[in-house]
Amino acid sequence: MKIKIDGENVITNSVIGKDNIITFQSGIDWENLQKEWLNLLQKLPTDTTEYKISSEALQCILNKNKTGLFKTLKSNALSFTSSLFSNVASPFLVDFIKNFI
Repeated sequence: MKIKIDGENVITNSVIGKDNIITFQSGIDWENLQKEWLNLLQKLPTDTTEYKISSEALQCILNKNKTGLFKTLKSNALSFTSSLFSNVASPFLVDFIKNFI
């Protein structure tokens, strides 16, 4: 985007001004992430650490809490990269997690 200021001090092609609405997208496909995560939980044994932390991550996903999700992923990186988790997670989830750990 180019911002142009003409001789009359008029700014064009800019978001500066009255009543502008700017939206940002998080870049996360929450709907697909939720579907994949629910599928993952059905495959994990319920008595494992991976199941417990995956349930915590799901709560963040359901609430679209990006900060909480990334904090959960980073603080439990070993469990999210375990062979058990990797064997049941879809390629989508494995790639998603690798991008944020």
